[in-house]
Amino acid sequence: MPFHTTPDSYTKLLMHADEDNGSIAFTDSSDSPHTITRDASVDHDTGNKVFGSSRIYIPKANRLQIADSTDWQFGTGDFTIDLWAKYWSTTDTAGLFTYFLNASNRYHLTNYSNLEFYCNRAGSSQNLSFTNT
Repeated sequence: MPFHTTPDSYTKLLMHADEDNGSIAFTDSSDSPHTITRDASVDHDTGNKVFGSSRIYIPKANRLQIADSTDWQFGTGDFTIDLWAKYWSTTDTAGLFTYFLNASNRYHLTNYSNLEFYCNRAGSSQNLSFTNT
């Protein structure tokens, strides 16, 4: 893995985006790799990358999907979600990720002109909103 550290056992999904322009391969480099599937227009793009050799380009109304796993069930302890995202506009409405087990157990990080994290665990919900700059 070029200039990246080796993932630890707490890393549940690690996508470096080190693919060639136009590549449709999506690799999870975590210790418990997950299969990643794509909608038709999702690919790698070497333009506007932040680090590595490419970025993952996901046009509106498209997505990457990863099957359900106990890795997505964070429990009651501390957890960290780390990602880079770039929108064409801060007013674009787009989901960064969603986990849905059922109506009482779900979470998502979405841009609704403000960045919003919503979590519902066992019917108890929490909502955090951050202003885009």
